[in-house]
This record gives sequence, structure tokens and C-alpha cells, in this order.
Amino acid sequence: MKVQQLVAKAKQAGELIQGKDIVLLIGETGTGKSTTVQFLAGCKMSVTKVRINSEAYSDHITTTEPFKYPGLEHVISSPLCRSETRYLTPVTIPLKDVLGAYENGDITLCDAPGIGDTAGPEVDLANNVGVIEALKGCKSVKILVISSYTTLGGRGEGIQRLAHILINMIHGVEERLESIVYAFTRYPPNENINALLLNIKLNKVDQDRYLSRDNVFVAVLKDMIQKTENDKAYKIDPIHGDRKPLIRELQRLCGIQYPQQVIRFSMSGETREAIINQIQRDKLNVICSLKHKDSDLVLYYLNNVKIFNELIEHNAVQEAYEVSKKSVNESFVKHCADETDKIKRLVASNVELKQKDLEEDAIPKLLAHIFTVWTIINNDEYNELRGLESSNDYLLMPHVGQVIAIFRILGIGYQEDKKLPIINITYKKKISDDLVNNLVEIGTGEGKSVVIAITACIFALIGADVVCSCYSEVLSERDMNDFVPVFRALGIEERIKYGTFNKLCEQLLNEQCNLREKVRDMILDNKSVLDIAQKEKIVRHKVLLIDEVDVFLSEKFYGGMYTPSLILKDPYIKELLDSLWKNRDIRSLNGVKALPAYEACASRYSNWISLFDEAIKDMLATLRSFKPSTYMRKNDRIVYVEGESVTDNVILGYDTIWAYYHENTNGNISSSSLEDNVGIIVNCGTFSYAEMPYEFSYIAGVSGTLKTLAESEK
Repeated sequence: MKVQQLVAKAKQAGELIQGKDIVLLIGETGTGKSTTVQFLAGCKMSVTKVRINSEAYSDHITTTEPFKYPGLEHVISSPLCRSETRYLTPVTIPLKDVLGAYENGDITLCDAPGIGDTAGPEVDLANNVGVIEALKGCKSVKILVISSYTTLGGRGEGIQRLAHILINMIHGVEERLESIVYAFTRYPPNENINALLLNIKLNKVDQDRYLSRDNVFVAVLKDMIQKTENDKAYKIDPIHGDRKPLIRELQRLCGIQYPQQVIRFSMSGETREAIINQIQRDKLNVICSLKHKDSDLVLYYLNNVKIFNELIEHNAVQEAYEVSKKSVNESFVKHCADETDKIKRLVASNVELKQKDLEEDAIPKLLAHIFTVWTIINNDEYNELRGLESSNDYLLMPHVGQVIAIFRILGIGYQEDKKLPIINITYKKKISDDLVNNLVEIGTGEGKSVVIAITACIFALIGADVVCSCYSEVLSERDMNDFVPVFRALGIEERIKYGTFNKLCEQLLNEQCNLREKVRDMILDNKSVLDIAQKEKIVRHKVLLIDEVDVFLSEKFYGGMYTPSLILKDPYIKELLDSLWKNRDIRSLNGVKALPAYEACASRYSNWISLFDEAIKDMLATLRSFKPSTYMRKNDRIVYVEGESVTDNVILGYDTIWAYYHENTNGNISSSSLEDNVGIIVNCGTFSYAEMPYEFSYIAGVSGTLKTLAESEK
């Protein structure tokens, strides 16, 4: 389809004029716009005889030397009355080459397709669309209007058509006439253009009741008359003419700002009728392609209809687009449901975490169905049906490297050479009947999140609980949000969890009970023994998938400890902290014991006074060295930068507690926030990150730097 091809070319041209001030040539097909660009670019030109049919020749002006500026090679003039320009073609000319070495800057001329192209309605549409598309990114537009004597007509019909081209193309053209200059091609040397225009005004327009009432048309015609007075008309003589006066005039003009809001699309009635017929055919082709399950043709024809709908305001076009979109949506929804049913049937007999089960055809088939659901859910039309917006005009599909990575994570393809004794024959054997923990290297930007999410789907579908862990909270939330629609469609949303390494620790520690609540209740109730939580039997396998496994294996995580803690709060404790902050000159525990607030706490928490004493020692030590420098304030909270995230659930010991008091004293933190966030810090235990993997039946990880891992880490 020419519309799609030419719009793509127009977008490429748009990149060349991004942010530039340009001069746009406008005129009917065959008026000599391309020749004018060549003339203004300083091309040497001559007249040649060109055969136009078997019996006749025509004079044609062509260039006689190599092109000097980029883009001129695409500026093509035709000896016939047809447009050779199919998309906006920019040519940038340094002003010093035209006006002298003292001039700075340049001028960008844009050769545009002819309006009312003789090549047919579709090309006429594509020409208009191409101009509008290319102008979206430029800074400003000056208009050079080309009128040709050959298209003038007996009563000046060509001038009328040209004026209406401007009216239809430039919104509010009567207010932007200062951005327009007129040039005239192929007019006889002695022709008085101003007199010709004035004659059209007096003898044609003023005598026609309809034309004389067209205020915008009359304003444009008057502007043409005014700008050609006193022999100021710019006649283009490509062979003997001087380009400097017109270049200076174009340089002087004020361009139209925000052209994407001013330059608009227009087309002839013939083109409109032909396009409406075409879009009806495309609508039927969409429906027919759906019946034959030809997705390439569906997307091709649907894209045709979509382009027309975006460009043409017409009920028939909108109706065809809505019908086409509805048909595609219904097909997508049905296909997604069918794929989900296939997945459910396929996994019914594959519920064990055994490599022999994963080796069979079931897993590749299962993977294909999951990726199909993923592609459908990420399709524009499916998202639009669900009320979501998307700017993607393509289908998401897995890369072969992602598919292979998933197979390797699932243990498919791992074999080793074995030899039969005596006969000395080598054969291949699986390294294990069970899944073997392994790591896969996937480069940055190659889709680690896709590999982890789809692998998680497979494990969840065969009955496992899956944890996808990452060092960054931002990345973890992003990946989860990207794939939740897929998990939900497959009915496995509750079996797949995303989170940071710290969050993973929290989940494991609180699996049987809420550790912090148990410790808090024990102290607040002044008990000396913790109630034993009832242990629940785990009935499903657990799988751990680690993103950026090299970060997990760093000293900070795998080589470190996780210390869950809680802030013990009640009025007695708040009073004790207030007393310590007010009496910052107290340096010892004995000094604190003399405070009434301490005596109240000692009476209230008699079984835990030793815990309070140790906490007070930490408070005093921190208070002596406290400096308000390592934190930030956000939403009435003390926050810290952790990795790539800003988090408000990190407590750096009593530095954070005293930071709240410091900011409250300075009026930066409210009293309610102070009361909610201060107390005695109680450590609930110390747990090694290295112990986490032992809680899982299977572990796999992806990394972009697998080669840098030590053998012990692997």
C-alpha cells in the first residue's frame, strides 16, 4: 500500500527537519516546484528536447552538473505534467553560498508532492499525508507558493485552485499571510502578473456572487495582488535568472510557528470517494483474514484502516474502523481463551518437578501457548478493548535466545558424554533425572525479565510457588506490573511473587507466623517466654528465580546478614525518649536511671529491663555522635536512598530515631509523624542470606555477567 510506504518515507524526512525553520513549496502538480528548488540551490540548468510520445517532443529544463547539496539527488522534475516527488524532500543550502561569505546560517527548502496528483487518489492522499507527517517536528514553516502559467487557465482558474489549496491546507490562512511569498514559473517575460491577478479579481471574482462572498479566498487573492505590485513578482527563470532576491525575501519572512497545529490535511472529492471504497474493501479483508487465521494479513489490512481513520473524518471511515477493530478484538479474546484452555489441559499430566517430565514435548508446546497469550495480551487492540492505551504498532514476540534460555533453566539439553566399557562406545546421557540448579547468562537489554516471567508461568502451572527476586524494588515492581495480566489470564497470579532480596527474607521469616508481632506482643505483655507458633505443612514445591544473580552473590547480600527489627512503641517509651532528647547532656546509664520516665518503664517492663538498659546505652552513644546528614525528608518521613530506590522502611539504628527528633525540633517533621515513628529498636534475630536458597526445591538465576562469577559462586 503506497500510503504506508510514503508515510514511512515522510517520517524519515521529518527526522531531517526536526527542530528546523523550513521553506515549504506548495503548488499544483506540474507547476515546477522541483525545478524551483534546483534553481534556488544554484544548479546549472539547460533546456533539452524530451520525447513525450511517438510524434512529439517537449522542452524540458534539467540540471547539467553534479548535485552540490545532500537531498538534491531526490529532487526530480518531470517533462510531463505529473509529480515525480512522492514525499517531502528537504535540501539545506548555506546562505554564504548564495549571499556571500558574510552571511551565516542556512535555508532549508522542502520540495513537496504536487497537490491533486495525476497518479491517482491513493497517491494524492499519500502526498498530503506525507507533508503533514513530515512537518510535525519542524520549528517553523515559511510558505513558497508556486503558480505556473501552464496551469493558469483561460479565466484564471489556476489561481483560484491555488488559493483554495492554501485555504484548505493552512488553518486560518488569512491571519498568516505574512509567512507566504509567491513565485511564478513559465510566465512570458513581458506578462504583467499583477495586472493579470487584478483582472481576475475585477472581472471574475467581483462578478461572481459566490466567490465574492468567500472572504478567506478574497483575502488570499488580495495578498497576491499586493505582493506583486510595482513589478515585485518573483518570476522563476531557471537558466538566466538570479536567485538572490527570492532567497533574501524567504530569509526575511516570519515563519508559521507550531506548524503541526496549523498545516492540515485536505483532499479532493474524487480522492475521498476512492478512499472510502478502499477502506470498505480493507474492512472485508480484515474479516476474511481472521477466518483464515492469517495474522500477517489481519495486521496489514487493519493498519490500513487505522491509518485512514486517523487521517479522514468521515462516518463511513470511522464505522469501518470500529467494525474491523471489534472483529479483531473478538478474535483475540477467543484465541486467548482457547490458548488458556490448551495450557490447562496440557499441564494436567505434568505436575512433578522432574527433569524427565520437562524434557518431553509438553514443555515446548506449553511454552508456545504461554508466549501466544503474552503476545495477545500485549497487542494494541486487545489492550484497547480492556480500556488501556498503548502506542505500540507492533506485536511482541519472543527472541530465539529467550526461548533457549528458558529451555536451559528448565534443564532441557543438559547432557554429558558416557562410555560403555569394553566396547568403548560413547553415548549421551542426561546429567540428572531431577532438575539441577543452574544459572543462565543473558546480556543487558536482551530480555531477562521476559525469561524470568515466562519461566515462572511454567513452574506455577505445574503446581509450584514461584518467587522472582531482584535487588531493585523499582525494577521488581516494573516487571511484576508488566506481566501481571499474563499471570491473571492463566489463573496463576497468586502463585507468583515478585520482590527484592530483603522482601524475600521477610516472606521466609514470616511464613509460619509474623515474627515481629510475636516479639512485640511478648514484650508489651511483659512475658518472658515466646509462644510457639503452629507449623503448617508446606504442600507445594517452592522455586526461586533470581534476576541479576551476581548482585545477590555479592558481599552485601549472600555474604551478609539480614536483621529484622521492630520499633517498640507505647506512651512510657515515648516519654523516656523525650526525656533523653531534652537531657542530651546525660552521658551514662546511671544518669538515665534517675529520670522518672526510666522508673516508669522499669515498673512496666520488669521482665525486660535488661533489654531497655542495653537499648539506652545504644541511644546515648548514638546521640553523642549524631549528625543529620545521611537521610532525606519525604512525605513527613525520614527516608534513605537504597540502591536505585528511595525507601521509607529502612531504620539505621537510633540515628533514624534521633533524626526524627531533630527534624521535629526544627519544624520539618510533624508531631504525629514523630509519635508514629520513634520507639525502642528491638532486634528479632540475625539471619544469613546464604540460608535462603535452602528453603527452595529449585533455584535458577539470570545475569548479564555470568563469566565473572567465581567457581564457588557457580
